[in-house]
Amino acid sequence: MKRIVSGLLRPVCIVLLLSAAAMSCPAQADLSTDSKDSYARAISQSREAIRKMMESSGVPGVSVAVFIDDREIWSEPFGFSDIEQKIPVTKETKFGIGSISKVLTTALCARLVDEGKLDWDAPIEKYLPGFEHGGHGISIRQIASHLSGLPTGFDKEYMYTTRHFETTQEVLDLYLQQPLEDIPGERVLYATTSYTVIAAVIESVLKKNFLSCMDEFLLQPLKLTHTVPNDRLKEIPNCTEFYVGNRKKEISKADFHDPSYKWAGAGYLSTADDMARFGSALLNSDYLRPETVQDIFNRQLTNEGGLTRYAIGWEIGTAEKGKKILIKSGGGPGISSYLAVYPEEGMVVAILSNMSKAPVSGRLFKQISDAFLEAKE
Repeated sequence: MKRIVSGLLRPVCIVLLLSAAAMSCPAQADLSTDSKDSYARAISQSREAIRKMMESSGVPGVSVAVFIDDREIWSEPFGFSDIEQKIPVTKETKFGIGSISKVLTTALCARLVDEGKLDWDAPIEKYLPGFEHGGHGISIRQIASHLSGLPTGFDKEYMYTTRHFETTQEVLDLYLQQPLEDIPGERVLYATTSYTVIAAVIESVLKKNFLSCMDEFLLQPLKLTHTVPNDRLKEIPNCTEFYVGNRKKEISKADFHDPSYKWAGAGYLSTADDMARFGSALLNSDYLRPETVQDIFNRQLTNEGGLTRYAIGWEIGTAEKGKKILIKSGGGPGISSYLAVYPEEGMVVAILSNMSKAPVSGRLFKQISDAFLEAKE
């Protein structure tokens, strides 16, 4: 599949044949016999829920994966990664994961904390001498939980940028010119580009560029072989096209954008399998110490001691019966993604799609998670 690497993509309006998009399942779910028997009803219910969502919303392609107790229980692709070429989604199709990239970045930070190379609460200027907003005590913990007070407007300004940034510092030279929006620690201000500051800290500690750090110290150790930066200047095998839709279910390609300014915050591509495997690794592998995992899964506090809804990178939710959920959603041009971890149940659900504002969270996520939780009980 060819990638357009220069200029803006001109949207070409396409009316989906909804039955073809929603019912296309080019690969069967890869399941063990035990999983098929135990979770057959949950899989059937979830499959039908996805098809109905696609038919009602016009979403071109979806991929879903469910892991329980460190086992892949269900993984299945639906629809098309490229409408015009009629290329079906497969388990190897790479989707944009948007802000799910943040929890990849914080997992690498947590590993460096375990190794004594980073301190969540040290001021950023300890790692970045000359940091423009030094003297305020801004820490990695605060940035990762959106309590840093760093500017948020840059995200909107550069959402559809076609500019390719060669280095992290090149981004920060622009981003950090903007003033703080609040006193650090006072309140939640969600800022994606603030994670580029974390990228710079990681580079300072490991003496490599951020993308190399992620590959060597996170993606390779966790065997996330289909997770790569969304580098729009490269040919990326098995990468989906990116789409936007409207209420008439007319689908067009999203405008070309270059996410190189936000690799750490929203710049990666992945598969549903890789994302579910990542969540499962946090619960079951020795990549991080258990106490470190607990730390990144805890709600963070404002200066006044108020609990926020954010952990370190994650958002905290509550399921039925008071069960804790760690959630990270992702969005952007041609991107709607959702990753949820149930630490008490040992369950991880990943849903990825290739259309902006696709309804992959909310009702659909609840239908799938409830079906598997019921089957597990």
